[in-house]
Amino acid sequence: MKRIILILIIIFLTKLPVLAYENCFLISNSPVRSVIVENTDIVDAKPVFTIDNQKKIIIITAKRSGSTKILVKHPDNVDAILEVKITDKSTKVNLPSGFECYTIDETPDSVDILFPPLKERNSGKKGRE
Repeated sequence: MKRIILILIIIFLTKLPVLAYENCFLISNSPVRSVIVENTDIVDAKPVFTIDNQKKIIIITAKRSGSTKILVKHPDNVDAILEVKITDKSTKVNLPSGFECYTIDETPDSVDILFPPLKERNSGKKGRE
């Protein structure tokens, strides 16, 4: 009887849909003071410091399908409202001017790997020419 129940549980669990949401990051032209998400059940948004010690990048992590808004506050008291729509296959962000959006989970079609140039090796022999 235990085996039959186990087999039924495995069959039931394999029929459940697996949802993988697309995460992205935004780059702002000016530093970000704070980020407020209207519905944190749908997305998380966190500003992170860049290499020049300014918060110009916002990481958006999708949690479930739906729509929400993100309020981005800048130090110069200029606020931007981003509308985010999460579906099973994509994350769409309506961007005002001054923002760029890049997906984290999407791999590029081709990747060029540049190798460092080989140094010409000296044989160590000092000779006369």
